[in-house]
Amino acid sequence: MSPMPRRIGWLLMALALAIGLGARGAAWTHYGPFPAVVVAMIVGGIGVMLVVTDTMVRGMVAELGTTKDRAAGAPSNEETGP
Repeated sequence: MSPMPRRIGWLLMALALAIGLGARGAAWTHYGPFPAVVVAMIVGGIGVMLVVTDTMVRGMVAELGTTKDRAAGAPSNEETGP
């Protein structure tokens, strides 16, 4: 699995922050016909969605790996201890 979707998500969230700061400090209130708030919310929302989805998929793949190991008879961490 590639870490690129998560990194792109973080980049989009940083871009949303930059849009928000630009709208506040540099008076860039509109990006074409769209208000800066709308653009920042959409870009940030897509970034959050990418990061959360990547985290959920990684957790599911890790859980499937431990389930596969248990089915194969490999000892789990609970059985072997620390």
